[in-house]
Amino acid sequence: MKQFYTVLFLAILGIVIGVATIFYGNAPAEAKTKPILTIQPPFSSYVAGTGMVEASSTNISVGTPVSGIITKLAVNVGDHVK
Repeated sequence: MKQFYTVLFLAILGIVIGVATIFYGNAPAEAKTKPILTIQPPFSSYVAGTGMVEASSTNISVGTPVSGIITKLAVNVGDHVK
């Protein structure tokens, strides 16, 4: 009879441990988020872009072979260029 109660106790203990593991083991972990540092651009306004200009006659690729910052502009507003 003592062996029966021992087996019954161990079975109930196993069920309790299994249920506790299901409830507490599946709890979602808290997400650890880090703040994102934003970098201020060095200029108050700027224009950037690449792409395709679709004209009525032909398509024109727009872009440069090297990337960088324009430090000098050789034309003025209203100048005609080719």
